[in-house]
Amino acid sequence: MITSIRTQRLILRLPNQADAPALFHTVNGSVETLSRFLSWCTPEYALSDAIKWTRGAEYDAAQGLGFHFLAFEQLSGDLIGSCAVTNRGSALGQDRIWNLGYWIRSSSEGRGFASEAIASVIDAARQSDRIDQLEIKMLATNDKSQRVAIKSGAQFIGIRDEDISLHGKKWPALVYRLTVTHAA
Repeated sequence: MITSIRTQRLILRLPNQADAPALFHTVNGSVETLSRFLSWCTPEYALSDAIKWTRGAEYDAAQGLGFHFLAFEQLSGDLIGSCAVTNRGSALGQDRIWNLGYWIRSSSEGRGFASEAIASVIDAARQSDRIDQLEIKMLATNDKSQRVAIKSGAQFIGIRDEDISLHGKKWPALVYRLTVTHAA
């Protein structure tokens, strides 16, 4: 899998621990919006959480269990979000359907950054012979994420009851899937 990607407006790259302060700042600037959809995003999100996440992302990449990309706007260099492909939980990483997740900071929403980021990550996934499909899950109330999934070419496959944990409750997930056509 690729470690960095350049798009028209973004640079996506695997994180390192030096990114933790920027990640902390970006998440905390968007906690009101992100916490409605992401269980890890709470008002208590701390620098130590960002450090732990970067370490976990480095580990996942080294083990081939997932690839978490931070998205930086090229013009400003600002961190604006994250996009990741991760194994769905198979103990040996042998599941050929992987998760695709993404978030964009509140101040950068509505500008097409999520679609641009996931399009490039989908292209990168085509280079892996371990990924046959990408699955995107979201709450039914997350209209923006639904639009991004549809724009990516993912197809709605159904609703999974109690598939998303958020604020101590289980919620149904809208599930979209995209078949990965491998590069020749």
